[in-house]
Amino acid sequence: MTENEKSMRFNIFKNTLEKSAAKNALSNNTKYGVTMFADWTDSEVNEFLRPIDKEDGKKLFRGPSGWTHLRWNGISYIPRYFDWRWYDGVTPVKRQNGNCNSCWAHAVTGTVEALYKIRHKRTVILSEQEMIDCDYTNSGCISGSTKRATARGYHHGYYERHQYVRTGWCYNRGTIRLKRLFTISPDEYSIAWFISHYGPVTMNIAVPLFLYKDFKGGSIMTPNYYCSTMIPNHAVTAVGYGEENGIRYWIIKNSWGKE
Repeated sequence: MTENEKSMRFNIFKNTLEKSAAKNALSNNTKYGVTMFADWTDSEVNEFLRPIDKEDGKKLFRGPSGWTHLRWNGISYIPRYFDWRWYDGVTPVKRQNGNCNSCWAHAVTGTVEALYKIRHKRTVILSEQEMIDCDYTNSGCISGSTKRATARGYHHGYYERHQYVRTGWCYNRGTIRLKRLFTISPDEYSIAWFISHYGPVTMNIAVPLFLYKDFKGGSIMTPNYYCSTMIPNHAVTAVGYGEENGIRYWIIKNSWGKE
């Protein structure tokens, strides 16, 4: 890193801290501070947060698709609050490598790891790197489709991290396989029903740039404008939900490190 770049990074970092302090002074429910993006330029963050690939409808795997669409029936009980962390149903938070836009892989492994832990009472840690390198239906560090990455687990299975750490051969014969595939109606009641009755879900979300650089935790309230105009640019694992002061929220497991 040159002296000029060091100076540029420091100025960006300092500016981010100043903005974080101003935001913290105005917010009681959201915490802002130093994140992995604190010294990134806006263009670098935008490059990292490319839109999630859409499912193009093409048949990418041989054999039946196996997808079943689920929707809340309007009768089944949905608790007001639920969090799979209460039941030891969530695996540790991971961190995406460098500027690799691999949230699609992390979101899927986070969901599969949780469902496996809930059902089998055993923790497995899956290899996102194997998916990035070997899932040819997606685009590696550029972007990917969470639906295609999930379907790959049904057709080819997933590797555990100890089987594929950094590099390896792409055999497409993972030991952790999915027996059934589900899509959930994209309404809050159906998603909450599935989470509380079965387990975490993979969720594509749209988050504005100004929230990414320094968000540390708490609840995020975004204007309806962003929700209605933005396309999904990040993927996460939804592990629960709740309500505070009449406002409902999702509890998500991210892939930007424990800090």
